Amino acid sequence: MVVGLAFAPGVPRVVPRRLAAGGHAMACSSSSARFMARRPRLVVVARYNASSSSSYESDEEEEEGFGGGGGWGRRDRGPDPDYDPALDIERIEASTVRLLDEEKRMVGVVSVSEAVQIADENDLILAILSLDGDPPVLRLFQEKDYKKHKYEQQKKKRTQQKRSVAKRMGLKELKMGYNIDIHDYSVRLKAARKFLKAGDKVKIMVNLKGRENLYKKQAIELLRRFQNDVGEMATEESKNFQERNIYLVLVPNKIAIQKEQDELNKKDTAIEDSDQSDDQPEESEPVPAQPEESKETETEVSANVGVVSVSEAVQIADENDLILAILSLDGDPPVLRLFQEKDYKKHKYEQQKKKRTQQKRSVAKRMGLKELKMGYNIDIHDYSVRLKAARKFLKAGDKVKIMVNLKGRENLYKKQAIELLRRFQNDVGEMATEESKNFQERNIYLVLVPNKIAIQKEQDELNKKDTAIEDSDQSDDQPEESEPVPAQPEESKETETEVSANV
Repeated sequence: MVVGLAFAPGVPRVVPRRLAAGGHAMACSSSSARFMARRPRLVVVARYNASSSSSYESDEEEEEGFGGGGGWGRRDRGPDPDYDPALDIERIEASTVRLLDEEKRMVGVVSVSEAVQIADENDLILAILSLDGDPPVLRLFQEKDYKKHKYEQQKKKRTQQKRSVAKRMGLKELKMGYNIDIHDYSVRLKAARKFLKAGDKVKIMVNLKGRENLYKKQAIELLRRFQNDVGEMATEESKNFQERNIYLVLVPNKIAIQKEQDELNKKDTAIEDSDQSDDQPEESEPVPAQPEESKETETEVSANVGVVSVSEAVQIADENDLILAILSLDGDPPVLRLFQEKDYKKHKYEQQKKKRTQQKRSVAKRMGLKELKMGYNIDIHDYSVRLKAARKFLKAGDKVKIMVNLKGRENLYKKQAIELLRRFQNDVGEMATEESKNFQERNIYLVLVPNKIAIQKEQDELNKKDTAIEDSDQSDDQPEESEPVPAQPEESKETETEVSANV
């Protein structure tokens, strides 16, 4: 068998025809076909020998073999990039269509085949405008007009996609836990008010994981409290309190927001007027100078705003463009303070500095604990070294932790290890007292704290001894004046030197 390959670039794609409901054949118009892709086809030519020709008796069998299995079928090359659904007339399932001409004037309700015929006769492009109508709407285009129409449709589609994305982005989400603390709650409340003023929806969510579902009631109460704190500037759009991830969607109430904004503007105007009147006092009424004490008292009183709700505190901070910060959560109620931006930075720096100082002190306190490790069968030399080190640490004011680690079968000698620690404590003496101990686990230990009174007493005794020794040394070095030392002759000195040299 001899197989040859031929490349036929000019063969157009065959568009299948089907009959419509009225019995008319449906196909693309010749002008529309120009916009359909044309692909070259690969033609396989096979020539068989006489011996093998008997197995292929007819052309039908040959075509069937070519198009059937065995790997000779045409591969699916995927979707056609030049395919335009507006030109695919086969998508129309109705028998009649509403046809428009180039100027968008009504031609009438005609059959699909008549519409295709009109397009072919006038060398126009027949395109689908809408398949949703009854009947569907088609229109005739000039080639350049259709390109313009196609570009406008694509542009319109992109604009709609952008708008839908922007619409989705208009929903702001805020997540909370059912046991959220007051600071995080105030932050989310402030953010929600900000989003609502900007015209965005707000979705408040509480995710309950695992056993947190037992606190679903508290989570629902939290969402309702949040809604009440937001106030009239938002209305409820939707909610879901049935599943684990419960949520509440709030929509901005533009009337209430505008009303609140107008009130703020009025307040600002009134404050500006009062400031101007204060800056220009009347000449007939001189302002008396207040003493410093009264000014300080007035400042202290004005600093205490009072006991207010969280929402009111957030609102005051928003109105005056201040930072609301927590000073203490231990109080009843908790204490919050309003800051200017620069003052808050200074306050934050001072708090961080204070925290670092406390951390240093805690580290120094932890470093004051000295550890000494021993074995239950420690020899006398190592024992004396550790005893000396312990006394040194205790004199320096540090705690001492003596540990005996029992590994494996060494746990059998636990009694000896405990006796060793007690002996060590007795050898240290009164200069240390027991603070804590653990004789139950494998790693037993004993913590000794310095007894400052005993250490000071011992130090005083040592100082007295040193003073007494120094005094005795000075008395020996200075002989009495009433007993002059007689001068010895030279011979006796030499003899004494010789005797003393001969040990």
